[in-house]
Amino acid sequence: ANHSVIMDGRDIASVVLPKAQYKFYLDASITERAMRRMKELAAKGIDKSLDEAKADIAARDYNDTHRDAGPLVCTENAVIIDTTGKSISEVCGAIMAHIKGVPL
Repeated sequence: ANHSVIMDGRDIASVVLPKAQYKFYLDASITERAMRRMKELAAKGIDKSLDEAKADIAARDYNDTHRDAGPLVCTENAVIIDTTGKSISEVCGAIMAHIKGVPL
């Protein structure tokens, strides 16, 4: 309550910090997310097909949205940002624009 913090996670806005001043729900297409995951895994020497990565992500999404404790939800007061095709800099820029009062 007495400190500024930036956090990310699947239940931060709904469970951990429900009274946060700013809430952003970052989303991307499953294909985009799978390609990002494949890139991360490839950097570790792990080979995974696009279909396998998509299946893993779909399963994780299902499990996270259907769990009893702290399920993944987009809170009513969250700003939704579609990150498909956007760089980290572009996403950060969109977040900062919102904080500064510039419409997305």
